[in-house]
Amino acid sequence: MASPIPIICFDYGGSYIKDGADIKWISGEDQIHTLVMKKSVEEVTYSELVECICRKIKANGDGMVKISYFPLVLYSNKPSYIWSDEDVLGYLMQVNHDKCRSVLHVEISSDMDDTYGGLPLSGDGETDESYVGLSDGEDTDTEEDETDEDESEEDETEQDGDEQDGTNHDHEMDGMVTLYTAEQHENFELHENLEHGYEGTEVGMEVEAAREGVEATTVVEEEWDDGLDLVKGQEFRTKTAMQVLVQRGAHKNGFEYDTLKSDTGRFVARCRGAKEGCKWYLRVVKLKNSDLWTVRTYVKSHTCSVVTTSTLRNGRRGTPQVVASVLGEEYPGRYDTPRSSDLISMVTRKVGVKVSYATAWRGKRLAANEVRGTPEESFSMIHSYMHMLKLKNPDSVSYVEVDAAKRFKYLFFAFGASIEGFVAMRKVIIVDGTHLKHVYGGVLLVATAQDPDRHHYPIAFGVVDGEKDESWTWFMNKLRSVISDVDGLVFLSDRNASLIKSIREVFPTAAHGYCVWHLSQNVKGHVFNNRDVCAIKFRECAYAYTVAEFDVLYDAFSRKYPSAAEYLEKSVEVGKWARCYFEGDRYNVDTTNAAESINGVLREARKYFMLPMIDVIIKKMAEWFNPLQNFFISLSQTTIHHIFQRNRHQIDLNL
Repeated sequence: MASPIPIICFDYGGSYIKDGADIKWISGEDQIHTLVMKKSVEEVTYSELVECICRKIKANGDGMVKISYFPLVLYSNKPSYIWSDEDVLGYLMQVNHDKCRSVLHVEISSDMDDTYGGLPLSGDGETDESYVGLSDGEDTDTEEDETDEDESEEDETEQDGDEQDGTNHDHEMDGMVTLYTAEQHENFELHENLEHGYEGTEVGMEVEAAREGVEATTVVEEEWDDGLDLVKGQEFRTKTAMQVLVQRGAHKNGFEYDTLKSDTGRFVARCRGAKEGCKWYLRVVKLKNSDLWTVRTYVKSHTCSVVTTSTLRNGRRGTPQVVASVLGEEYPGRYDTPRSSDLISMVTRKVGVKVSYATAWRGKRLAANEVRGTPEESFSMIHSYMHMLKLKNPDSVSYVEVDAAKRFKYLFFAFGASIEGFVAMRKVIIVDGTHLKHVYGGVLLVATAQDPDRHHYPIAFGVVDGEKDESWTWFMNKLRSVISDVDGLVFLSDRNASLIKSIREVFPTAAHGYCVWHLSQNVKGHVFNNRDVCAIKFRECAYAYTVAEFDVLYDAFSRKYPSAAEYLEKSVEVGKWARCYFEGDRYNVDTTNAAESINGVLREARKYFMLPMIDVIIKKMAEWFNPLQNFFISLSQTTIHHIFQRNRHQIDLNL
């Protein structure tokens, strides 16, 4: 949750007096001034606070501003002065139980030899651009001018074929410069008025000595490496890969950079401390007649100060690309990675930046795309994939349907081995659909059968946009191209209206039954008590082998659950669910569990895009059938003949 907007009250024109061991503030006005900063607590800076106070009191530009307050602590009898952004944050975080803060005391001192430092006033009420230590964003206009100037210089340099380091040395700051640290601000102050009023005096000599000391410390800067370990001529597969490397290096090693140029042919960046003399610079360009990017200019040394998360106004935020790169290192080649909520702490620990849940989720998707490919890649390669599938699996059948705009619409595929082996299976086909869980959605359709030992035998798969009349009819027509409408063929499904219609139109001679389990769940919804018992009693009626047995069971069911019986009589034909009245031979197949089981096996795969999901289907088929194939290949002809003769009667029944 964002911090509330701070409201600050201050008193101006008073002074401190000493009363025994205590120090008291004597107000010089009859009113208290109020400021609404219109920013969160963490974003308010010292220079902004001084600027707002000066505008409020209409200061004329003479003197130095000193801000103090009495801290909300026990036995607080001494004022605390505010000199920096950290002091401002400390003041704003101090609130009592009523969410109130201490009143600020504002003094404007004209004594240049005063003990405390501070910010000078400017005539127009704005802070001077030349101060050292201004936070990011306070000198935006100056930075934009410099960026435009640097970009024009870069263009001219590239036309001449020369390299440059992106640093602008010609820009000079006008006016006064105030340099101080926590130790220095009590010892000296630099102000432009000193050059006019104290030249040749003892005070002026002390100021000159102080200036020389400051200049010495700013000129001698310790160089440090950016940690990227780039080399001139190094190549990257994509521009994004290069940008992620630079982003991670900046986050991990503590430096900030500005992007001067970023387009389809080049990427140019320089350190954000270039105005203070930092030479770090990077220029990467795209090679001609290639998709590769190469490093052309690289200055790896920094002379600026190291940036940390606590020194940035809004904190350092990661990007989805950074999250994806972390996952690529921790889980190389893996699609199943930690949850997005767990990735937040992982990225903070590895790179040192914060990411939101949404950023972590997008990064997880990017990492998955690196492993499995994007949805667009899957759809664009589906024709080639099906061609290779038929090439490696003889007699396999596949169909791909596209719309008028050449976009993917339907897919059907059946393996040659499954088509050939169906002649030995029970002629009961279970069909069902399950929803896909990726960004484009869709429905996976499955047609499966059972062998004489009640093992699942997948026949065909399809991918459509939904369980609609058009999609189910298309799938059934393609299924008929591999499984003809032979005598004794039976379909079993749920009561999806589009599915029922397509079976009736495409397989008119086939018998069609409903899943007893799904129907029992519908039936128990029409009673108010003992619903589970009602579902069990209904299934007992459906499993009855003879009409006499069914009549007894159903008569008892109707008396005990009249509302459920009324629902059945009005909405479902008894021949669609009662075994004794069913027209065809269902064997022991009364539910769609076979198709539901295959959907369960593909639970995780349904989250994948098109081609990765098909990879999983092929892998499962190979795991189920290849060991049996290898076993029978290893048998002798005599053993195979013996097995055939022993099971010939059952095979003849199925045929």
